[in-house]
Amino acid sequence: MKIAFLTSRLDKPSYRIRITQYLPFLQNMGYQYDQFVMEKNIFKKFSFYRNLQNYDIVFLHRKLLRMPDAFLLRKYSKCIIFDFDDALIYKDSNTGSFQSPKLLSLFNKTIGICDKVIAGNNYLKTLASAHNDHIKIIPSPIDTDKYIPMNVQKNPNEFIIGWLGSKSTLVYLNNISHVLDKVHEKHPHTKLKIVCSDFFKCAKMPVIEKKWRLEDEVSDINSFDIGLMPLSDDPWTRGKCGLKLIQYMSCQIPAICSPVEINKEIVDHNINGFRADSPDDWIRYLDILITQSRTREQFAIKAREKILNEYSLFVNFKKLNSVLTSN
Repeated sequence: MKIAFLTSRLDKPSYRIRITQYLPFLQNMGYQYDQFVMEKNIFKKFSFYRNLQNYDIVFLHRKLLRMPDAFLLRKYSKCIIFDFDDALIYKDSNTGSFQSPKLLSLFNKTIGICDKVIAGNNYLKTLASAHNDHIKIIPSPIDTDKYIPMNVQKNPNEFIIGWLGSKSTLVYLNNISHVLDKVHEKHPHTKLKIVCSDFFKCAKMPVIEKKWRLEDEVSDINSFDIGLMPLSDDPWTRGKCGLKLIQYMSCQIPAICSPVEINKEIVDHNINGFRADSPDDWIRYLDILITQSRTREQFAIKAREKILNEYSLFVNFKKLNSVLTSN
């Protein structure tokens, strides 16, 4: 079987997580594949799309299509699978306005021409279900052989509360900075470690700034004592697929998160982490994990078990393979 993977950028993080990681599995199963960046040159579009008739499956990642792209893709493709892991019909909640009639129209058109759809969570499946009946949920997977617990030398006099993510989501951490300041007042040995391309300062909580590098992710996460994933609850954030939590928990780092959509599926409250609904919750659960090492250790073990069972590459490749081979 030959597959053509299409995206806007091959170095896009979502493509790396949801496509690139699977390529060795596909190769081992005997699949043939090529990867393409969507053609922007209007004079080259026709030959670009015509070439797709040589493939059994065209796998379109996150790219919403205008005309004539939608028409040409449908005309020359035997089977189209659309994969997405964000609420593409909405603008980023940080822009102040969620609604985008233009994005909604493009999304509906793209979903409508596809034979199958892969959604990163149930909320995204619901968004697509009005225009496609063949939708499979496959969460964002993680390489559990790479994201492993490591024996990182830590300062016994420090407790590291960690956060790793992109600049666009840093605002959600900043939103609980007042909580972190209160925690530091009670526990002066705590520090916040931010792994990102951008940073902010708390009023009282000391901040360790670490520039994000892909090759450092595993060691950075392992330097945390606990990991955080705060989010607002809105149409945009409900489409998030919980990658931070999956990364923390695969490395056996217990986490506290906001109970938004898939976060509630990943974190089993008071079993492998905590779900914080309010500032008081954040303070209470941080206090527990800071002071109760046994609880922290129990959560950590359960956290990695959850990821191995439900979010590993191996488990989710089986789901992907079933989509590729089903009629």
